[in-house]
Amino acid sequence: MGTKTIQGDDYTVLLNACKCLSDFHDYRMYDYIPILLNTVLDFQMKSPAVSKARDYFQSNHRSTIRRHAELSRILAQYPNTRKSNTLLAQFLWGNNHWSRAMLLRELVKYLESQNVRGFKSLSRWIKKVTYQDIKGQIRVVDRPSGRVMHSIGPVLFEWLRLKLGEDTVKADVWVKRFMQGTLGYLPPNEVIIRTLIKVAGDVGVEPRELDAAIWHHMSGY
Repeated sequence: MGTKTIQGDDYTVLLNACKCLSDFHDYRMYDYIPILLNTVLDFQMKSPAVSKARDYFQSNHRSTIRRHAELSRILAQYPNTRKSNTLLAQFLWGNNHWSRAMLLRELVKYLESQNVRGFKSLSRWIKKVTYQDIKGQIRVVDRPSGRVMHSIGPVLFEWLRLKLGEDTVKADVWVKRFMQGTLGYLPPNEVIIRTLIKVAGDVGVEPRELDAAIWHHMSGY
């Protein structure tokens, strides 16, 4: 294995495994508010629960919360406490995921500090930042214990880049299980990402489409 990508026989094994995949979907998103909500919902949560939350928002609030300013106004109506964030989660998604509502607050606040207010400015911003630029900036901390409950870590950052059409994959649990099962060992995240981007080109799909195919294959959804 090289320092940047997997090489030799291991690469051939991985390439052949990826050629056997299906469901090469393109999950890019073009609507600013759903992108933000998806970012704080679609990790460490089962897909049916994520879909249910998205459907609730779409049915109940999508017609009135279409822009950054409208979302900011809703967030400002709820104090940043666990009780109020639970009410906010119930309002937005019909569930009690208060810590996700807090993460949404942190994400919106950070994007405002970067002069991001919509899809175009978000797309421009994502092209010029790296994970190191935002590391530790967007997170939810449990105040009594100081424990970080949620954050925009490297996987979520790549997930956001992927949703915005950047050439990447996310080295999440499903991708790692796929790599481990295919190769018999787990390369570092950076090697996984670089290698799968190369594999995608050799298969003839976009990296984000390969990411989707691996997710469907490994998750069963």
